[in-house]
Amino acid sequence: MVEAEIPLTARIEVLPVRGGEGLLERMFEPLGYEIEATRHPLDEEFPEWGEGPYFSVELRQSTTVARLLQHLYVLIPVFDGKKHYYIGPDEVEKLLAKGESWLSAPHSST
Repeated sequence: MVEAEIPLTARIEVLPVRGGEGLLERMFEPLGYEIEATRHPLDEEFPEWGEGPYFSVELRQSTTVARLLQHLYVLIPVFDGKKHYYIGPDEVEKLLAKGESWLSAPHSST
């Protein structure tokens, strides 16, 4: 069963996406995900302030649980360019190791 692809949905209630919905699409669509994204305002009490960089995101695909979790683990840090700590070479190596099977094949759903 571990290798079985099943219909899965991942919902992230609040995700900072500094590149907007287009960045979500460029990251997840080549991996075969259907994306539903809802942008949140900066402040609901002050709509004139406009939209914020935060989205609720739902991703759907028939895949394995392990593959879905790998994709989320590697790609979620990409969306927020304002991490609270320095991204060192060790973190980059860790992320590349987790994504090595699919990062080199940008149009593959593996």
